[in-house]
Amino acid sequence: MGATTDARDEVRNVLWRLNAAWREGRPEAMTPLLHPDVVIVPPGFTMTVRGREACVASYREFATRAKVHEVRVREPRIEVFGATAIATTGFELAFELEGQRYREAGHDVWVFAREGGAWLGIWRTLVVGPGPGRAA
Repeated sequence: MGATTDARDEVRNVLWRLNAAWREGRPEAMTPLLHPDVVIVPPGFTMTVRGREACVASYREFATRAKVHEVRVREPRIEVFGATAIATTGFELAFELEGQRYREAGHDVWVFAREGGAWLGIWRTLVVGPGPGRAA
């Protein structure tokens, strides 16, 4: 049980660092936490962002184009299976993009792989729950 608890704590720490980096407008700080072949699938699963540089660039673009008004992140649920971990975190996000205000809520889902003694993000998506989308 101790090894799994330690792994969950390690994954929680990586997840916290990933979230802090984008929230603080430092997407480049995510680089060492991501696998070189990381994949991000935005909500709706209509496209895929592949590779560490492209993923960091997508966060950089969001940080420069959007004004975040509020972020609430719940404690993640982390499951560990050997060298693979899945972290699911509930969230609420209020932001403005191109003059429109949005309020989203749902779950942030990350998959991590342990390589070279470190947990690296290898896959991510947001599952946005039903709601108003564009704020009134």
